[in-house]
Amino acid sequence: MGEHELTKEEQIAYRHEQDSQGHEAGDRLIRRACDCLKQVFGGYGLFRIGGDELLALCPGITEKELNGKVDVLKQSMPKHEVLMAVGTVWCADSKNGIDRLLSEADRLMYEDKAAYYASLC
Repeated sequence: MGEHELTKEEQIAYRHEQDSQGHEAGDRLIRRACDCLKQVFGGYGLFRIGGDELLALCPGITEKELNGKVDVLKQSMPKHEVLMAVGTVWCADSKNGIDRLLSEADRLMYEDKAAYYASLC
């Protein structure tokens, strides 16, 4: 079977922005995050899979290319006025299944989010 590569993102401070400035502000934040993701991962499968969770599926990309795109994504966030926690998984074969890869990306995304909040202390 083929390779599975994915990166999962979640907006940091989405709930705070939505609660303090309203749903329209939260929607604008989601659109900016989508634009940021599309700028870097356009041409791949891009999905909104939760309230503030986005997913890029990148079949056929090498691990080096994927990591490079994630670096570009992180660098482009300030321009789009978004901050996203990112969890990235690259796998040479699909024996692990997409659900397992999504779980790993989710775990890594939450680690990234926790590291961000820990850096504020």
